[in-house]
Amino acid sequence: MPVYIGLYRFTEEGRQQVKTFADRMDAAKANAAKLGIKVLGQYVTLGEYDAITIVEAPAAPTVPKR
Repeated sequence: MPVYIGLYRFTEEGRQQVKTFADRMDAAKANAAKLGIKVLGQYVTLGEYDAITIVEAPAAPTVPKR
């Protein structure tokens, strides 16, 4: 299956709620599994992007866009 990388920037509200980020990512991982998407990794980063997610999905249309 193809591998996709999602790059994310937190909103100001998201930055204020960073302590709940892990819980939100667990929920996103469960929802992704329902779509046949396997989450390979989720990372908080420094620099231009605040987080990245690496997933394996059956096809590009399966991967949700934000």
